[in-house]
Amino acid sequence: MNVPFGDNRLFNDLIFESIPLGVIFLSPERKILKFNSKAEKITGYKADEAQGVFCGDILHGGYCLSNCPIQKILKKEKKVIRVETTIQTRDNQFLPVAMTTAATFDRDGRLLGAVEVLEDVSRLKRLEKDRLNLLYMIAHDMKSPLESIGGFSTRLMYKNRENLSSQQLRYLEIIKGETDKLDVMVNELAEFSRLEEGQLNLDINSISLDKLLIELVETYHPLVAERGVELHLDLTGNSAIIQADEARLRRAFTNLLDNALKFSEQSGTITIRIKENSNEWIILVKDEGIGIEPEELPYIFGAFFRGKRTEYVEGSGLGLAIVKAIVEGHGGRVVVESEPGKGATFMIHLPKAEFKEKNTSPF
Repeated sequence: MNVPFGDNRLFNDLIFESIPLGVIFLSPERKILKFNSKAEKITGYKADEAQGVFCGDILHGGYCLSNCPIQKILKKEKKVIRVETTIQTRDNQFLPVAMTTAATFDRDGRLLGAVEVLEDVSRLKRLEKDRLNLLYMIAHDMKSPLESIGGFSTRLMYKNRENLSSQQLRYLEIIKGETDKLDVMVNELAEFSRLEEGQLNLDINSISLDKLLIELVETYHPLVAERGVELHLDLTGNSAIIQADEARLRRAFTNLLDNALKFSEQSGTITIRIKENSNEWIILVKDEGIGIEPEELPYIFGAFFRGKRTEYVEGSGLGLAIVKAIVEGHGGRVVVESEPGKGATFMIHLPKAEFKEKNTSPF
């Protein structure tokens, strides 16, 4: 089968070879038709070796055996799919790549096959790993002096109280309070770096989402009452049993509740609801707070991201990033819907099927 590249084949071949990314053209049967020099460099295979071969036998990618993006493209389920995965090169090395897959059509709209574009992201992954290691080292090195500051300020406040003026006591209370805030931020920084590096270490057991959320709501009732906010829990009629790490999920829900409470106004309402579909339990945390700007929605789960409306609100900018890491570590996903001035709804999707922790990372 020939793939039409236009009337000027030489010109198109020059363009094809000069693209600084690996480009692979595939037939509807997922066999390789064309393979540029960058794809040769990435995979280790020569174009004449790869031509006519099933793409999975060349790439050995993380999605080849299940959830294949090419199949979805050829079935017209999606027009373009971008994923990050690993491939196995000819010399049996695991290489992280960003892969974009799209269908190809002729001028009359007939399906010709698919194109895969590969980008070697190993250098970016190494830099990311170095960044996470640096964050962890900073958090670890800050922990000891913070404990000393907190410990000495507490000792001065309670052991030497009679020798201090009211102003000195107030200063010590401020020091202790700010030290406690910084200690929370340092702990979050250390936890985030471990989560991002794949060190989740999940303790998987059968747990009841209903029970977990009921306990969480009971814990939060005094705090929300103090803030003048109402907290409602709406459970499904079915018992929501899931295979998960209870402590980790509790942390994720706690972060979402803290976030909702932080941005809720007095007399507002926070609602937690469990829903389900055939494959998932869906836990919604909805508030009636300040909401999120549309242009900020794609970035709110990024580490240290602070929106325009949150610049005067205390926080490390890691809470939602930690939620995302925990949920994805359980094979789930988290999404958000929001409108400025009308609050936000965070939705955690967790699979109903038995979950077993997997570590497929080559690092």
